[in-house]
Amino acid sequence: MSIAVESGEYGRVVELARTVRPEALRASIRHQSYWLDLGRALAHSGRSDREAEVAFIRAERAAPGPFVLNPLARDAVVTLMRRAQRRSVSTNLGTLARRFGIEVHV
Repeated sequence: MSIAVESGEYGRVVELARTVRPEALRASIRHQSYWLDLGRALAHSGRSDREAEVAFIRAERAAPGPFVLNPLARDAVVTLMRRAQRRSVSTNLGTLARRFGIEVHV
């Protein structure tokens, strides 16, 4: 999934995600990687910002420290925030953004 998301193959990431059972992954960092890759693909494809947001929340829950320090996660949250500025920022997205130090205008 990581290679596909880095290559911009966002649809492929979603396909691959369907074949993986994240609960079967033992290491919390693997859970975080799964959800982060899926969230990034959804965020960058523009397919479903809400699903991307949920994936990022799951990634953060799996490994909070590494998640909030990850520049790729931060960039994806910024992408979601920019799109959300045109609408309204959800509570969950606003919370994620603040954890990255991103200013949230309500």
